[in-house]
Amino acid sequence: MFIILAAISPIFIMIGVGAVAVHLGILPRSSMRSLGTFVVHFALPCLLFRSLSHQSIGQAFNVGYLAAYASGSLFAFFTGVVLAKYWHKRPNAIGAMVGVGMSLSNSAFIGYPLMLQFLGAKAVGPLVMCMIVENIVMLPLGFALAELESGHQLSLFQVIVQTVRRLSRNPLLIAILLGIIASVLHLALPAPIAKVIDMLAGASAPVALFVIGGTLVGIRLHGMATDILQIGVGKLLLHPLAIFVMFLILPPVPRQLVFAGILVASTPMLSIYPILSQKYNYEDTASAALVLVTAASFVTITCIVWTLVRFLPMMFPS
Repeated sequence: MFIILAAISPIFIMIGVGAVAVHLGILPRSSMRSLGTFVVHFALPCLLFRSLSHQSIGQAFNVGYLAAYASGSLFAFFTGVVLAKYWHKRPNAIGAMVGVGMSLSNSAFIGYPLMLQFLGAKAVGPLVMCMIVENIVMLPLGFALAELESGHQLSLFQVIVQTVRRLSRNPLLIAILLGIIASVLHLALPAPIAKVIDMLAGASAPVALFVIGGTLVGIRLHGMATDILQIGVGKLLLHPLAIFVMFLILPPVPRQLVFAGILVASTPMLSIYPILSQKYNYEDTASAALVLVTAASFVTITCIVWTLVRFLPMMFPS
């Protein structure tokens, strides 16, 4: 257990450093948005491009992993939607946001640094596949369901057009596409450009964690307790459990991919969750859920990692 805590604690210590920096006024909370933009538009795309361009596409993608992670995430999403609608009697748009909170992990800002601790350079492959599922399947699905049911009078065609436009401007997906092209064509960048990409890629994990901590400062902890409890239990327990079950019943994948998928699913929801919820007047509950789930995740992730290290080799021999 001490070894696991030693591997996980730097992640949360770095989050704490960001929180302390903002709390003490060393950096304004407003600057976290700029740092987050830096990660999403520069550092992380460089990491994805560099990693994909340096390996064969067959090594970067695993169909079984994609199927298990996507199906487990869809199960968590629709469970959230159904419970919110039929148990808590929430509007359909709110149900969609509850589903997003339960099924979309913070794979870039917390999942990748965590995988890096246990998998090293091999963490990039699972990261890419998780981000493909999240950005091409889960987020568009959440937005589509929310828009169709939110009373904004958007037709299905308009929702599809908006989704395609959003995807075409996503820097992470663009980086993945360019990395695949560079890998297939065996393109080599000039040394100065490659060095800049390496420098930016190296900044992705620490800056991302710093941003998480700074963003959490000042968020008000109020909202609907039942919603927050459902989102928290769904995200930290149901989502990784669903991914685990899918790995059991779908075609087998290497053990390290099973570990990576469950680990990413056990992380809190994406840090822009409150921003995504603003349009549907759900940002207060989403903000409170983000704070509480992130705090609770230190305990749940530690327990899940200990369980995986202890029992995964027995259940997945290879």
